[in-house]
Amino acid sequence: DIYLPSFFKTIVQDLQHGLEVAVDIKCDIVPITIKIDTFRLDIICKNLLSNALKYADPNKEEPFVYISVKTVDNLLHISFEDNGIGVAKVHLAKIFDMFYVTSHQNKGSGIGLYLAKEMVNKLGGEIAIASIVGKGTTFSIKLPLAY
Repeated sequence: DIYLPSFFKTIVQDLQHGLEVAVDIKCDIVPITIKIDTFRLDIICKNLLSNALKYADPNKEEPFVYISVKTVDNLLHISFEDNGIGVAKVHLAKIFDMFYVTSHQNKGSGIGLYLAKEMVNKLGGEIAIASIVGKGTTFSIKLPLAY
């Protein structure tokens, strides 16, 4: 069992240190305890938050990541929204493929999003990305809740 606010607080604290760009991480997390594979949820959330921080836009006045977590109809909805550099349309279809990297090779190995998608699949959920270059990216995840 995990208490969602504590779970996300720990992830944010783990990833906030040593950032190149100061990013304001805001959270809106439903204060409930759920039963879920914590190991897999941890991999998903760490990878998505890590990417949001890694691809923050240093030219923006207030770089942010907004983490929203709620439950709707027995589904856990998690979204990571940022105002980072964004992902070009040409990359969106392949962004979850293993070893796929965009033009920022120095930043990624092409493993993080692939792993996140694999973990979401193993939990019986779905993951989606919406992104606009120069505006930002939102990853949306839906995971079934077991009670």
